[in-house]
Amino acid sequence: MTFQNRSSDILGGARYNGISHKDSKRILDLSQNGKSHPDMEPGHPRGHASYPQASGPKDSVENYSKIRNRHNQIQRKTGFLSRSDQDFVAHYVLKNNAAQDAMEILNHHGKRALKEVVKLPATKLWIDERKLPKVQYWYKGEKFGNPGEMSEVVVVMKHFYEKYDDDKADVFVVTLYPRL
Repeated sequence: MTFQNRSSDILGGARYNGISHKDSKRILDLSQNGKSHPDMEPGHPRGHASYPQASGPKDSVENYSKIRNRHNQIQRKTGFLSRSDQDFVAHYVLKNNAAQDAMEILNHHGKRALKEVVKLPATKLWIDERKLPKVQYWYKGEKFGNPGEMSEVVVVMKHFYEKYDDDKADVFVVTLYPRL
């Protein structure tokens, strides 16, 4: 879905108007362990970036890859080799038309909005392929296999808790992860 006039469609608060990876870093950091609307689901975008000194269970891909799922199994996770790599890619993901359109949908639904999922092929990120960071699988806290080329990035977006009607509020990133 493409919106012709973005400014007239905004009813709620989920936006990204960053100009560099510093802005996406701020969004990811605010979303990490933050609360989303309407269910107060915590964000865990940093659970898909390497940061060995992290202490929380979903604060790094090393820690997140140790968590058992509801079937009591440990699954491998994909992640960026660093938080700065994730910040870099996140800026291009959040600026992409598909992500901006998803934010418009969230804003149009306001209080009733649940979440929007955007899957972007790496080729649609407006980044020179030579500058795309490598990504990696992790399993039980350790690198699994070799770093590889990113094929896709997935971002799940919502509103920050009780910010669905604040037109100055940033988008809430539940998660943002690469696929090999």
